[in-house]
Amino acid sequence: MTDNGFVDFDPGKISVGDMEDIEDVAGVPFQDCFDEDGNPINAKVIKAVIWILRRKGDPSFTLEQARNVEMQWFRKVRWVGEEPNPTDAATSESSQSSATSGE
Repeated sequence: MTDNGFVDFDPGKISVGDMEDIEDVAGVPFQDCFDEDGNPINAKVIKAVIWILRRKGDPSFTLEQARNVEMQWFRKVRWVGEEPNPTDAATSESSQSSATSGE
C-alpha cells in the first residue's frame, strides 16, 4: 500500500521470488498472468499481486487479507516503456476524493 492508500503495481519492482509466488497463487505461468495491455487476467492474479506487494511492508499480511482489499484501491502503474496516460492521474484523484468523501 502506498501513502495515498492505493496498492500500486509496478512489475519492474517485483523479484523473481515474487513472480514464482504469483504463479503459485494464480495457477498459471507468470507470462500468462497479464493480458496484452498489462492488466491481470483474473481475480487470482489480482489477489496474488496485492499479497506480494502488501507483504513487502507487512510480512504478516495474508492471502485472506488480500482477498478483502476492495478493487477501488488496486491500480496498475504503467509498465516500463509505456507512455504516461494523463487520464490515469485524473481517475486516481477522482477515486481518492470519492473514497475520502464517502461517495
